[in-house]
Amino acid sequence: MKNIFLKLSVAALMIVSISCKDTFEDDITRDNIPDTPIVFTGAYSVGFNPYYTVAYSGGTGAITITMTIPDSSPRTFKSIDRFIAGATSLTTGSIITSTGAVATTPGNYRAVPIAASGKTVTISTSVTEFNAQPTTVIPAAAKIPTSATGASPASPPSFNVPYHERAFMFLVRLDDDSTIIPEQVRIRVTY
Repeated sequence: MKNIFLKLSVAALMIVSISCKDTFEDDITRDNIPDTPIVFTGAYSVGFNPYYTVAYSGGTGAITITMTIPDSSPRTFKSIDRFIAGATSLTTGSIITSTGAVATTPGNYRAVPIAASGKTVTISTSVTEFNAQPTTVIPAAAKIPTSATGASPASPPSFNVPYHERAFMFLVRLDDDSTIIPEQVRIRVTY
């Protein structure tokens, strides 16, 4: 009985070893990198998402986000169709649904698409405007505190500066009407 089991095991192992492909060429094993990369110009990056440092010292806390398409790309910006903001837990699913439709929650930070052209687009907002958004756009728990209470302890490149971190995501339309969702960009509000 052992001899038959051993022979069947060897035969099954041989069949499995010759039935596998040498290379994996499936969607699950490749990076999903768009043909047109979008770079957040002037942002810092330490590991994960790029971020901008925003100084808030009792003022409005001006936030400027600059997106750039490399000069080598034939594409240009057409519009920013959707612009969402909130806690750092935002994902691509916060912008589009699994069927590819535009998500309805959270709400759009700007009521209408932002017109754009050329290779660079700059979006300006502030901590004051961020906090003034209705809770359907930015939940109350994701509003930016106006003091360093409960802030994280350090913020490269300015170490030992307390900060609160929030995120933005965009649905970008290019001149050929293709759409791209760049990686999440964050702001670190320092006090």
